[in-house]
Amino acid sequence: MHGIELNLGLVYFNQGDYRSAIPVLRSIVASDPTVQARYLLGLSYFFTGKYSAAVNDLYQNWAEQDRDLMYLYVLGISAQESGNRELADRSFQRLLEVGSGSPELHLLRGKAFLNRAQPAEAIPELERAAAANPKLPFVHFNLGWAYARKRDYDRARSEFLQDVAIEPDVPYNYEQLGEMAQALGNDSEAERYYNQALALDPRLPTSLYGLGKVYKRRDRPAEALTYWKKAVEFAPDSIALHSALARLLQRLGKRTEAAREAAVVNELERKQHVDELANPRLPTPELHAQH
Repeated sequence: MHGIELNLGLVYFNQGDYRSAIPVLRSIVASDPTVQARYLLGLSYFFTGKYSAAVNDLYQNWAEQDRDLMYLYVLGISAQESGNRELADRSFQRLLEVGSGSPELHLLRGKAFLNRAQPAEAIPELERAAAANPKLPFVHFNLGWAYARKRDYDRARSEFLQDVAIEPDVPYNYEQLGEMAQALGNDSEAERYYNQALALDPRLPTSLYGLGKVYKRRDRPAEALTYWKKAVEFAPDSIALHSALARLLQRLGKRTEAAREAAVVNELERKQHVDELANPRLPTPELHAQH
């Protein structure tokens, strides 16, 4: 039975359905606390922003995983976000000791700068990683993010395409290529890339939102509405999505639904002061790739 439960937990985890994975993995850890199950549970808490819970499970794996760079990185971020400065410092110090100038360490350092919205500081670290190992998975993905944040779209596009060549099954590359194409006014190319991303993972709210914008600009509001309603299922806390839905529903004469979306926007704005899709952190395909 434990094997069946673990397989179910892995299915949810690999689908990115971390909220469904958590109770399954928590049940396994309660009865048979293996390193793998506890690590997956800690990662699931991490991906859902439950950093204190992530620390509680991840730290118990320290003796077995204190040479695993990704483990140390996630534990350090979780400890930092939950206010445990001592554990955060210990994790990052151990990360430096174990990584010892490796390309993987430069990748993670660059990623940390990106998460702090510092692309200029991230680029040198990521470039060092790429120079040491041009085939390192996800280093070009993160370079693409960094250059996109600096609005160097030509270089960003080149980096995402390089990562596609290394990791062709990572949907976030196609999603970012779609976003850049859309920003440059090339809706046909954006549509193609968004569809490629969704073929790999149909649960991507940013790609669904992007396709909705494509159809809205083509004056096909009913199709835009379909994509945005699906997107909001996967990003229920997105103010941008609910706002877009409210405006579109109003335009389509669906006043009751529009008012409901506007009320959701008001409630979300009361709770938070951001207007973004997706997660509070950048996509982290490099963490998923281990499992």
